[in-house]
Amino acid sequence: MLRSLVGSEMCIRDRYQRRVRETPTVAMPVALSDSPEVPAAQDHFAGEILEHIASEYGACDAVAAVHTYYSNIGEYTLREDMDPRAFIQFIVDSRLLAEDFTMFDAEDICRKLVEDGYQRFPLPAFWIGLAKIAFYKYRLSPQDSAETLIDDHILPLEGEAVSFMLHHGPRLTETPHPQDLRMNMSHHEMMHRVYLFYTEPGKPMFWDDFRLLCNDFQISPDQMSMDDAAQIFHSVPTRHLTFEDFMGPVLSQVVTCLSGDHQAGPRTIMATPDAYAQFMESLRGAPSMQAAMDWYDDVYGKNAPHRRKARENHVGILKEDESRKDQPVRPAKEYREPEEQAKYKFKSTKHAILPGPDVLRNQGNNPFLSELKERQRAIQLTEPVRQSGSHSHSKRAPAPYGREPHARDAQHASMVLQALCQGHRVDLHLLFDTYGRRDADKGRGVILGDDLHQLVWDAGLIGQGHRLGVTKSINAYFEKCVGSGFRGNLPVSYERFQVMLVRTGEWMAAMRDHAHPNDNIDFAMEDLVRDYLVPLAHAKFWKEYYGHQHLARQ
Repeated sequence: MLRSLVGSEMCIRDRYQRRVRETPTVAMPVALSDSPEVPAAQDHFAGEILEHIASEYGACDAVAAVHTYYSNIGEYTLREDMDPRAFIQFIVDSRLLAEDFTMFDAEDICRKLVEDGYQRFPLPAFWIGLAKIAFYKYRLSPQDSAETLIDDHILPLEGEAVSFMLHHGPRLTETPHPQDLRMNMSHHEMMHRVYLFYTEPGKPMFWDDFRLLCNDFQISPDQMSMDDAAQIFHSVPTRHLTFEDFMGPVLSQVVTCLSGDHQAGPRTIMATPDAYAQFMESLRGAPSMQAAMDWYDDVYGKNAPHRRKARENHVGILKEDESRKDQPVRPAKEYREPEEQAKYKFKSTKHAILPGPDVLRNQGNNPFLSELKERQRAIQLTEPVRQSGSHSHSKRAPAPYGREPHARDAQHASMVLQALCQGHRVDLHLLFDTYGRRDADKGRGVILGDDLHQLVWDAGLIGQGHRLGVTKSINAYFEKCVGSGFRGNLPVSYERFQVMLVRTGEWMAAMRDHAHPNDNIDFAMEDLVRDYLVPLAHAKFWKEYYGHQHLARQ
């Protein structure tokens, strides 16, 4: 009996070892495959499970198309792996950011993938990232989480991804990489970029510049003495080198000195063409040449010699557009449209040919009517603010709406704005104090017109160029939402700032459906908070609410 139990146990053990040997191993990154701190196998297993669920759901092609799309954004050639910054851009474009998945979570996932050894994310790493997103965002079963993620955030991007690859795929396939272009670059253009790298803009090469070049390319004192380099430089009578002098006799004397054929003096013997070409090819692969090429690409960009135009200067730099900076564009003239309209609204009676007796009855200075208006104004100011949130008693100019929104709709829009800001962790008061003056108006805080203009510009509400925004006119925005024309010293309180955001949401709702704007106020407020206020709040500060501690998820 005991012998049979031992035999069965040995049989089970052999069967288990055989099954383990036959099971395919999971491919892990080489960099961290031996590290016990990072469970790379577990991450790969989660990515394979998500890929299996997507294949049963029929969405593998959509995920692959989206991965290819974001792998080739901003690239020179066709790539099959994604930059980590493009992965963050994918999370933003797919509208994954919400209360249950923040930018902190997105950066945490990207950081963990980089720590796993991925400098760029191939398709298996993208599946791992999607599995982490589904684990962070949803509290459902694996299959329901994967299907919800694919339906809500992957499939809406499939059409854009396919269209991008259809239009730009051939271009990415045919366009050579800048590294390949540098390998075939002429010696004249290569040394011209080096000359620009070591000289000041618009100035020739001096002795300090030439000595730094020789040190960086290990010419002197490694291959030739500094005295010989100084003798070659000072052989030019002007004591400074133009590009023609640097490219012609100076480099030729350097090659002659390095080859050892300078017994008769470096000033008289010139280098042979073969030695000169060999010396140039040795400089092409130097690390300093790579640094000079990278600098040239960063400074001049697309203004390479084969793309220079007549309107560019001699070094290929386009003239800067003074009218477009990374600041809000101020109105070119002072805003006086209401005064100009009021000037021609009524016909003046001062220059009438036969003024009638009505000239003597100036209703604008009627003391009885003025006193009545002041009494009504005093009564309105003493009344408490109604719960509807209506600010009809304030002294701001009348808003240019055709009809003011109903008080019930305004209260609902304000409640939706507060709820969305609380859900997305956007502190409006902190945002108001960041741009405004929190100690002004007896501690209640005031934001001036220039600062408010900066705020709406940073949020993207004012469109320019390819950016649509809500409107492209700052005067129209101030009239419509703030209730007054744009002025740099216009004081805006916090309550009026909230009313401005509510009016902006109502304007966006009217852009959705002009006939029934109140039916779309919820969607418009969600777009306002998610697309405009949340990125601005993430860029300016980060604030937790109600004691919630946000820790990195493992």
